[in-house]
Amino acid sequence: MIGENGQRLLERVRPLLEAMGRRVDEVTEASPIIGRNLNGEIVFGDGDRVFVKQLGGMAAGERHARSVSFHECVRLADAGADLRAPALRAAHAPSVSLAYEWVDARSTFAQSIREVEAETDEVRRAGRCVAALHSLEVIDPDAIDRSRPMFPPAGPNAMSRETFYGSTMGQLDMWRFIQRDQPLLDALNLLVDRSRDGRRTPAHGDLRADQIFLTAEEAFMLDWEEFRLGDPARDVGAMLGEVFYHRLRRTIVDASMHADELDDADVVRFGSEAIDTSRPLAQAFWRGYRDRVADDIVDAAFVDRAVSYFGWQLFDRSLASGTYFGRVSALDRALAGIGREAIVGSDRYGAVLGLDDLSTQEVTA
Repeated sequence: MIGENGQRLLERVRPLLEAMGRRVDEVTEASPIIGRNLNGEIVFGDGDRVFVKQLGGMAAGERHARSVSFHECVRLADAGADLRAPALRAAHAPSVSLAYEWVDARSTFAQSIREVEAETDEVRRAGRCVAALHSLEVIDPDAIDRSRPMFPPAGPNAMSRETFYGSTMGQLDMWRFIQRDQPLLDALNLLVDRSRDGRRTPAHGDLRADQIFLTAEEAFMLDWEEFRLGDPARDVGAMLGEVFYHRLRRTIVDASMHADELDDADVVRFGSEAIDTSRPLAQAFWRGYRDRVADDIVDAAFVDRAVSYFGWQLFDRSLASGTYFGRVSALDRALAGIGREAIVGSDRYGAVLGLDDLSTQEVTA
């Protein structure tokens, strides 16, 4: 029997199911899944199983169109075996909803890198998956969004009215941190300019470690709402940031089991430890990426931009945390501080991550 929450899910995605050629009375299971959108798993009587999503929030229609455009770009080009994504089963633009094939994942990339002994083969596989996306040939230029992403902020009106009114108190605290730091703002403006002027490829645009599903043999990339033609260094930097973020979270969780309270000094110390444990994984990701990516994509300034986007990913994580809390935590302040140092000193911070010589040569295993 489908519960009350499942019934509400079905009612919201009824037009999507009809676009699939299915009916609500064929559904035997409907299970909502927590997320920023309305998500859920739906199972039909014949055993068919899909993941459904109805987009919410700002620019839902544009995000829906970008999600569909990714699958159109893949359909038109030869993506290769390394670029895997759940197949799009149906899309319904009026209800901004999508249905995807269900993927039975062994774990996510986030879960993998949180392990004490993370498997470098899985990390490299994720790097190859991202590289395959960046190497995707654009057959129809009209099939892909070319607009600049909303973040990182740049210019005199970096924070839009919609962002301001849609932010929580915790997020506004983080925005104040950003807006009062002129060297940081200057570095973000420079980053955006360099990204606009450099080589652009198909890019995910909002990559997080939990958006890569790992099976026994493959890596599947999810959530294409920010897909567009953009700077490939953004996705690489985001994944480097995710490696550090999840290793830091693992370190703090382990430490909190043996201490009543952690202060700011503890978080800073654990941040240094997390960088040390992140470095081999960051290098493994890069090795997988370089093994697969087209040679002309990694230019001389690629690593500097990737390091800056590593820094922005830590800010982005802090802003996401502010969605649920009314103040900035010690962890969020530490993430923002490390992120700032990476953005302002990207030409030097690459060495901290072990990436100082990776723009011109492969990393040893």
